[in-house]
Amino acid sequence: MSKNIFYRTRNCGKYPGLVIVMLLLALSGSCVQPSSINVTPTSPLNNCMTVDNHPPEQITYSAPLTITEGEITASLKNFERGDKTWVIDGSVQFVDSMKTQNTTSLFLNNANLGFEFVSPECITLDFCDAGGNINLAVNDVFVNEDDFTAMTGPHLNGVDILVEMSEGGCGMLMLRGDFQDFDFLETGTISFAVGGSELYLDNICVCGN
Repeated sequence: MSKNIFYRTRNCGKYPGLVIVMLLLALSGSCVQPSSINVTPTSPLNNCMTVDNHPPEQITYSAPLTITEGEITASLKNFERGDKTWVIDGSVQFVDSMKTQNTTSLFLNNANLGFEFVSPECITLDFCDAGGNINLAVNDVFVNEDDFTAMTGPHLNGVDILVEMSEGGCGMLMLRGDFQDFDFLETGTISFAVGGSELYLDNICVCGN
């Protein structure tokens, strides 16, 4: 079969309106792009996004995309590189493990995820930084650093940042304070955003409300 048939490539959102040929799903990197993904919660309190109940897959998703698990919603957002240029076609994948755990994780490639929570006092997440720079947005303050360790300690409009590193670029990020929802780059209201050039995320939880 000729590959010159219209289909969405691994950057699925780049070509809206093109004909999607279902048989081409078997081709490497091709996919059908949904606008939303609902994951069955693993947390009985619906206060964590673990994506453990979503199987790892080869599909690469791009914006517009919303992921929902329990009471937590995440949407794919634009990403600022280390040279201050913006990436508008970043992507996310559901991958097998975060290098250290045998669970499904989210892998961001030049993308941010904007999270919506219900009245959080504290937010934690596990990460593995595989390279490049990191974005963080809290209370309408945007931070672009080489890694999470450069963010430890700042007081961002009423929110404190704590980073605990382990091995292999992995660690835990904690945000604690007075969260105020804000409009991220005029793309919608969120509680906070985080992303990276090559960043694994898992266990995004509200630890107080």
